[in-house]
Amino acid sequence: MELYHDYLKVNLEDIWPYESYLFQRNGREDSLMRQTVDSCQFRIINHCDPTVQISKTERKKYSDYEERIVLNWKDAAGNLGKEVELDYFIRGFEVYNYNYSIEFDKNDTEYLHFFALKLSQYNKAIGKVKAFLDYQRCLNDFKSNNSFYEFFSIALLEHDCLISSKLEKAIQIWKASEAVLVEVEPITLPTKTQKYSDPPSEYKPLIENSPSLIPLIEKKPITKGLEDNLNVPKNPEERKRLKEFKSFCFNVENTDTFVSEKKVSDALFTVYIALIEHEFLSKKENDFESFTMIFRNLPIPFDSRVMWLGNRKELQTFIKVLRKDLKVLAHDYNLHYYIALKCFKNRDGVSFLHEHIAEARDKKSSLEELKKILKPLKVLVDSSPQKLNSPQVQKS
Repeated sequence: MELYHDYLKVNLEDIWPYESYLFQRNGREDSLMRQTVDSCQFRIINHCDPTVQISKTERKKYSDYEERIVLNWKDAAGNLGKEVELDYFIRGFEVYNYNYSIEFDKNDTEYLHFFALKLSQYNKAIGKVKAFLDYQRCLNDFKSNNSFYEFFSIALLEHDCLISSKLEKAIQIWKASEAVLVEVEPITLPTKTQKYSDPPSEYKPLIENSPSLIPLIEKKPITKGLEDNLNVPKNPEERKRLKEFKSFCFNVENTDTFVSEKKVSDALFTVYIALIEHEFLSKKENDFESFTMIFRNLPIPFDSRVMWLGNRKELQTFIKVLRKDLKVLAHDYNLHYYIALKCFKNRDGVSFLHEHIAEARDKKSSLEELKKILKPLKVLVDSSPQKLNSPQVQKS
């Protein structure tokens, strides 16, 4: 497992994978992990949007996807090991994962806890601890090393189990030095999150006798993209309207029920296979269920978004064919590229920006190819008895 010692911010996206990795292999105390879980959940609930909004219906009416999420969470309740392994939690009818990009500074009530967790990563890179402490001191506007040390020393006392003697010595050396600080620019996290299934040799003694943990739900590496709230229309009315769309809607009265019909599912499967054969999608990255989600007007977790392998112009063309040529999408033409941000990520696993799609300049558009692939959908929507006569779309 790779630690990002040159990434100098205190960020949940950097800290959570490492802490959950060690805990699942008996490398962290239960009490510490419980505090970390509770702190994460408090911060995420109060500052982040849920990944999934579960239908407020009786369990028998849940979708298969929702039922699997709920049952796995109920099975994990009260078992810290299972809760951590799930990598998501449920509050009410809202589902959150732990892979949000949340930065902490001294103004956050949880800062010292997460600061100590990040600092403990430098047990594996003592030579780089100075750069981390210098950066955090400047970020938090402390005038001297000593004043910053006095601020965070309480965290060292509370988390003494995390700090090795070598790291403690390095901290004391840094505290005693008052050299002129050089501005340090922290690197960004890699766009592809590391897989933690193959621990390095130094962790093997730690896990040799650990019980095997069987995943309760299949997990893919989660790569956090650019925040969706940075990609919203400037017009207040359009922003309000965009909230009605979790993903694309067919131009029918109830798009989720329509997609569930066998003839529609069969047509979508034909389109799905054709997109794979023409190398616009990857079967390995997206199964058929995740592909159909982009047409159900349901929220799509980031790791389930469709990975588009074509260029940006081809994605723009894909949307144009659906909305202009086939006229099978709901009428909010101005919002379709914004809706696409909730459905797709690029081949590197990162979210698109609105301008990436709306202003795409790639030469290859594959227009005729995509028209042919998507044609089966037009016949179905044209023949649907639920066809709308107005641009209104029923909220899901």
